[in-house]
Amino acid sequence: MLKLTKTKSTAWLGNGFGYDKAEWILKDHPHIEVINTGVYWKAFDNSGEKSKQIADADRKEDLLRILEEHILV
Repeated sequence: MLKLTKTKSTAWLGNGFGYDKAEWILKDHPHIEVINTGVYWKAFDNSGEKSKQIADADRKEDLLRILEEHILV
């Protein structure tokens, strides 16, 4: 089972700007970053020069299942 580690907490940006969302990485794969865009949960591979999206899902649990079953085999 994959575990997430929080790298950045949710932060209040000020009146009128709202919140900046938390950021996560996979515990055993620190080059995989997981973020919530408000609509989708997305996973990015930051191991190369450019960050590349490798998966997305409607829910965090679904994204972790996709990563576990198809990408990090």
